[in-house]
Amino acid sequence: YMIAPNGNSADRVDVLSMSMGGVASKAWADVVNRAYDAGIVMVTAAGNNILLTPQTIVYPARFRRVIAACGVMADGRAYIRDNVPFGKMAGNYGPDSKMDTAIAAYTPNPAWAEINCEAIVDMDGAGTSSATPQVAAAAALWLQKHKPAMNGWSPQNIVEATRKALFESADSQSPDSRKHFGRGILQASTAL
Repeated sequence: YMIAPNGNSADRVDVLSMSMGGVASKAWADVVNRAYDAGIVMVTAAGNNILLTPQTIVYPARFRRVIAACGVMADGRAYIRDNVPFGKMAGNYGPDSKMDTAIAAYTPNPAWAEINCEAIVDMDGAGTSSATPQVAAAAALWLQKHKPAMNGWSPQNIVEATRKALFESADSQSPDSRKHFGRGILQASTAL
């Protein structure tokens, strides 16, 4: 549907924000490849776990053609939350080979819509699912500003230019930035 809504590829999306994932499959790979070839910038949550040791990034975020959204806390640490029923919840990261196409955004406590209450927005968003729309929004803003100048470019080159802008403008100064945040912490204003 994202590639050709109602069968019309002219109405396809430019950016996808997806806060879900799991194990690899041929179906995931096929849709990621089709979306990339259509020029869609895909941003998906890196995943969370409730174990004490963070686990690796889940699919489809794990695919190199997808930007994995990792979590960073306000104090600069990798996302970890202590007050969950089964212990600690941590944002996923790694393996190192995936971190070239990962970036972090802030969590917890971003604005989060209350389920089944369209007029209520709380400040309790958490996990890599709340980092994902921040990265996708930055990609959409960058495309809004720069896509007209890329008229005639291949769809894949437009995706790569968008990714490059986000990755090269990210703050990678933290000591463990590569390990936990990939290319760094999102800096949307700098990217623009």
